[in-house]
Amino acid sequence: MLSPSSGEPLRRRVPRLHEIAWLIACVAALVGQAWFGQATKSPNADVIYHYTFGETLAGIRGYDRHSLPGDGTAPFCALVPLAARLGPPAEPVVTDVYTIPNLAWARLPGIAAAMLVLVLAWAAARAIAGPLAGAGAAAVAALTPDFIGHARFIGTDVAGTLGWLAALLAIAAALARPTWGRLALAAAVIALAQWTKLVNAVWLPLGVVAVGVRCVVAAHRGECTRGGAVTRGVGFAVAVGALTFAAIHAGYAGISADAERVYYEDGFDNAIDTFGPPFPRVANAILPRAYVLTIAAGGVHRNAGHASYLNGDYSRNGWPHYFAVALAVKMPIALLVLAAAGVVVGIVRRSRLVWWLLGCAALHFALLSFVGNVHIGVRHMLPVIAVLFVLAGVAVGAIARSRVGIGLVTALGAWLVVDVARIYPHHAEYFNAFAGGPYEGWRTLIDSNVDWAQDRRLMREWAEAQRGPVAIDPIEPVAGTVVVRANVLVGVDADAHAKTAWLRAFEPVDRLSPGVFVFDVPASAVSGDR
Repeated sequence: MLSPSSGEPLRRRVPRLHEIAWLIACVAALVGQAWFGQATKSPNADVIYHYTFGETLAGIRGYDRHSLPGDGTAPFCALVPLAARLGPPAEPVVTDVYTIPNLAWARLPGIAAAMLVLVLAWAAARAIAGPLAGAGAAAVAALTPDFIGHARFIGTDVAGTLGWLAALLAIAAALARPTWGRLALAAAVIALAQWTKLVNAVWLPLGVVAVGVRCVVAAHRGECTRGGAVTRGVGFAVAVGALTFAAIHAGYAGISADAERVYYEDGFDNAIDTFGPPFPRVANAILPRAYVLTIAAGGVHRNAGHASYLNGDYSRNGWPHYFAVALAVKMPIALLVLAAAGVVVGIVRRSRLVWWLLGCAALHFALLSFVGNVHIGVRHMLPVIAVLFVLAGVAVGAIARSRVGIGLVTALGAWLVVDVARIYPHHAEYFNAFAGGPYEGWRTLIDSNVDWAQDRRLMREWAEAQRGPVAIDPIEPVAGTVVVRANVLVGVDADAHAKTAWLRAFEPVDRLSPGVFVFDVPASAVSGDR
C-alpha cells in the first residue's frame, strides 16, 4: 500500500482486536442482507443469462436458446460454470420462469466476492488514513444497497469488481516499492483477474506500462541502476504474459464442446476476424477457443448495441452521461458526500494511492461511458463504487477526530442505515432522493437498475392470494387486476414502450415493491368506450 504522502508502504501495526471485530461485523451485515434477501427473490434473469448458461458451458445441460443467448449478452466467464456446478439442475418451464429447488449455494461465489471487495476496501482505506478510515470503508460497503443487491445475483459483475480492485491495489503496492516479490504478486493478481470479467483485460497493458514507467523513474532518481530497472520492467511484462496465458488456459479449460459448437453455428466463429483480437489466427492457435469466442461475442454485442433507457428516452448506443446519472441517483447521498470529502482529503494529503484510485476509476468510467455503448445498469460501475467505498473511508478517518466531526459522521452513517433498512429486501431497486426515492426511480432508469425479474415470485404469490383473476405482465390490453414489472410497464426498448402505452394511461393502485405495480384496469379501457 502507499502512504498518504510519500508513497512508501505504511508501517502500520497489525490490526487490533476491536478493528477485526468491526470488520467481521461489517462482513456479517453484508452477507446477512445478501443471503436472507435472496431467499425472498425469484431466480429469473440472472438464471437465464448466467446460471443455465454456466450449465451449458460445464456440459451439465444441452444447448437451448435460453441457456446460450446468441447476442453476446452472456459471454464465457471462468466463474459462471463454477456457480452452475455448485447449484442444482435448473428446469425451464413454458413461462420462462425457472423453478429451482435452491440456488443459495450457486450464489455463494458472488457473495464471497462481495465480502472480499469489502475487505480490500477496508485495507486500502486503512493504509491511506488509519484504522478509522478502514472502519468507515467497511461500514459504507456493508450499507450500500446496490452492492448488496448485486452480490446475490449469479453473474460476473461483483466478481469482476473483485478482480479489478485486487489488480489495482497489487499494482499500487508494486509501484510503491517494485521488489521482485511485489512484482510477482501483481503479475499473478492481474492474471487471475482474467477469470472474472473481460473488462479486466485492461490491466494487462496498464499494469505493464505503469510498472515500466516506475522503473524508468527509479533509475532516473538513482534508486537502482538502469540495468536493474530494465530487468525489473521486462521481467514483470514477461511474468504478466506467462501467468495470464496459464491462467486463461486453466480457467477456460473444460468448456463444453457442445457450447463451442453452438457458438460456431451462431456466427461467432466468423465474427472473430472482425471483432476479435488484432491477430485472430494467432490467438486461435495459442488461446482456448472459448476465450477467443468471448472476445468475439463482446464485439458482436457492442456492434449491435443494446437498448438503453434514460429519463424517458431510448437509444441503442447509450449516452456519454448515462453512468454519471446512474451513479448520482443509485448511490446513497451519504456515500456520495463522504466520497467527495475523501477526494479532498486525499488531494490535500497528497496521497499517491488516492490519485491512483481516482485515475483508475476515471479510466473505467471513461471506457464504459465513451467507448462502450452497452448502458443498461449501474452494476457496470461497481469498480468505481468500490473506489467510492475507499474514499468514503478516507473521509471518515479525517473527519471523525473531533466532536463535530464524529457527529457529522454519525449522522451520515445513520442516514445509510435508514436507507438500507427501508429498502430491504429490494436492494437492487434502490434510488436516492435525487430520483425521487426508490418508488420513483423507474422514471429515470430501468433494466437491471430496477428489474431483473427478481420479483416474479412475489408477484405470483400475491396473485394467488387474490380472490379474482390477476393478469401478470400483460402486453395486450386486459381488464381487471394487473400486476406488472417496471421493465414491462415502461418497456426496455421503444417498441415495447409503445405496446404498453395503454397501461401507463392509468395510475397504479398499489405497489408490491419499488419495481412492481398493481393496476385496476376498467373494462371500458379494453372495450374502447373509454
